[in-house]
Amino acid sequence: MLRPGLWRPSYNLAPSNPALLLRSSGGQRVLEPMRWGLGGRIINLRAENLPQTRWGRLMREGLRCLVPASGFYEWAKPSAQPYFFRPANAEVLAMAGVYDPAGESFALITTPANPTVSPIHSRMPAIIDPAHYESWLSPATPWPTAHQLLGPAPAQALTCQPASRRLNRPGADGPELLNPEGYQPRLL
Repeated sequence: MLRPGLWRPSYNLAPSNPALLLRSSGGQRVLEPMRWGLGGRIINLRAENLPQTRWGRLMREGLRCLVPASGFYEWAKPSAQPYFFRPANAEVLAMAGVYDPAGESFALITTPANPTVSPIHSRMPAIIDPAHYESWLSPATPWPTAHQLLGPAPAQALTCQPASRRLNRPGADGPELLNPEGYQPRLL
């Protein structure tokens, strides 16, 4: 159980840091912090080949989670300009993940980017539609059915804005990271 006052949001969550995730436990939904990075270093898993990987057993065993967030960042190459992608018509989105209870850690699942994200990056987090939260989280959902839920959000579901380059600094945090000081648009 998460005690009030022990969690603060981050505007710059980095791998190996804890993040809140929603998972199933004994038929109940539990919101708890876990470390981002399975085995200490696997932060993302590709949806396309997840069932064939060593970590695919987590999905098959129903150890699936949702990572709620107000959005996510991707960096444009070669400019290294970060962009913030947020839901167009909601305050929160739910990224798909799998977790390892023994290691108290998780990884996000990624898919090929949708048309909103693809000009910036070729991949994006798999975003679960609210209508499918229960199916994704339920250990009773067969893994092939759960695997079919993994996909990018529809293009119109996300908006994009440049973010501060200070995101690249370890320890940088705060709402000002969503403001692109000195942003100079470049052709991609």
